[in-house]
Amino acid sequence: MKKNKIIALIIALVMVMALVAACGPAADDGDRPATGQDTQDTPPAAAPGEGGGMELDAPVEGAALAEHIDVIIDNNPIAVVNPFNPASNPTSTSWVFVMVHDRLIERDHSTGEFVPSLAHNWRTEDYQTFVFYLRDDVYFHNGQQFTADDVIFTVEYGRETGVGSLGFARWSAVDTMTAIDPFTLEIVLNNVNVDFYHDIAHPPASILSRTALEADSATGHHIGTGPYVIRELIPGDFVTMDMNENFWNERFDPQTQTVTLRFIPEPAARTTRLWTGDTHISFSTSADDIYRFQALPNEFNVIGHTFNTMQGFSMNLADPVLQCWHLRMAIMHATNRSDVALFAANEWAVNVLETDRGGGTIWGHSMDFRNNDIPGVDFNLEMAAYHLAQSDYNGEEIEIAAAIITNVRAAQAMQEQLRVAGITARVIEFDSPGLNAHMADNPTQIVWLALNNTLAAGSIRTFFHSESAMNRMRMNFNNPAVDEMLDRAATTLDINERRAIYMEVQELLAADPAFCIVFWRINGVVAHAGIGGVVLPADNVSVDLREIFFVTD
Repeated sequence: MKKNKIIALIIALVMVMALVAACGPAADDGDRPATGQDTQDTPPAAAPGEGGGMELDAPVEGAALAEHIDVIIDNNPIAVVNPFNPASNPTSTSWVFVMVHDRLIERDHSTGEFVPSLAHNWRTEDYQTFVFYLRDDVYFHNGQQFTADDVIFTVEYGRETGVGSLGFARWSAVDTMTAIDPFTLEIVLNNVNVDFYHDIAHPPASILSRTALEADSATGHHIGTGPYVIRELIPGDFVTMDMNENFWNERFDPQTQTVTLRFIPEPAARTTRLWTGDTHISFSTSADDIYRFQALPNEFNVIGHTFNTMQGFSMNLADPVLQCWHLRMAIMHATNRSDVALFAANEWAVNVLETDRGGGTIWGHSMDFRNNDIPGVDFNLEMAAYHLAQSDYNGEEIEIAAAIITNVRAAQAMQEQLRVAGITARVIEFDSPGLNAHMADNPTQIVWLALNNTLAAGSIRTFFHSESAMNRMRMNFNNPAVDEMLDRAATTLDINERRAIYMEVQELLAADPAFCIVFWRINGVVAHAGIGGVVLPADNVSVDLREIFFVTD
């Protein structure tokens, strides 16, 4: 039945494309004060596994391990390794941040708790003033000792260069920073922010080296304190990293001398590299080919990793056509989410309306305070026709932009469905950096993409607060009530009050739609038997390959 649907949809898409063509807190190291984090007020991450989380054990002692592991990353090429460059926003670049850089604190994938990293301890009394006690035995890859001055430099550098980047968003709440001594740092925020720990534990909050960047503004941001050192980066192609022999963090035990993260744009080439053994693990194997690896369980492991990100399409409310609420409702009713998911990724995507995750709420799969009781806008051509008749639509052609193959396929399927409903659309394809540039310079009407949120509910402001640069690149959503609630939630210490605020935010986002979640993407990660040390957390943005290994015997 699924194959018949796919064939029918492909035929329809070929016809419509022909027409288009014809038209042209933490452990304590001494007597430092206890951390100020209150787990009652700051909810932990989703339980391990809820968002597809997975962790493979360390290798058996004495096992023969490969010295080099080749990894095919997801569908987002690595263009720049700089947390304050918007070209580093794609998910795969965060994988490099995890391996090459460190943050003040990070989140334990198993428990969801915040744990020490560059800071061994921290405290706050009011979630506005924070004191971090830094390790004094950490050195950057260039031999420079890490101090509080590097944190101050990182935030100041981001303010000057990083508007529109995830790194800028993670540090944007900071008002002042003071180095009490080289290893004690006070950070004061412009307002109370209960999500600050979430923000700075995320990979784009990586700490950079002042010395390295002042000496080399082009590649100084490659210098980190992490377990791997960048040897070579060919933008859009691959990045190769060697083990840092002087890595300081006893929580991790890197196993592999050299790791290459590689972008392969052609799905067939990804499959071929896995078959031949040139690649050891792939995070972007074509959904059409995964069954071939599933048929050989002694040779390959296939792991389903559910994306926390929201996969769907944004509607630009700055566009005069899409300002019409009835037209947006017509577009959503005309979209058959099941068929879009099927065409885009076969069984490796699930229509959100067919899950218990609530099809109507605009929230990540495993985000805190998710409201699963908001009904979704179902596929209904009669309702689509009703709203279209009530709208201001006069046959204008609507542009749908997309990058990466899954989203391009989804956009093509949606284009045909809109045609059936009487709405004219055309699809334009980009690579990921090209799409970001297109949205920044010439905001398109509809964009098929994933909104890469963290597990913290507060991360939703990145996409829907009117002052957010990313909102202005995607939706141009502007609702003063939502702005006020997002601001208030960030300053509300009581967990029940904060939950109530976010529940109402979700209702408002559903009532005035600017984004439609269509499916939950299940990434089929294919690995040769013997690969381990890989962590696929519920927050899939931060895939952790620091301890990856490959047993060769």
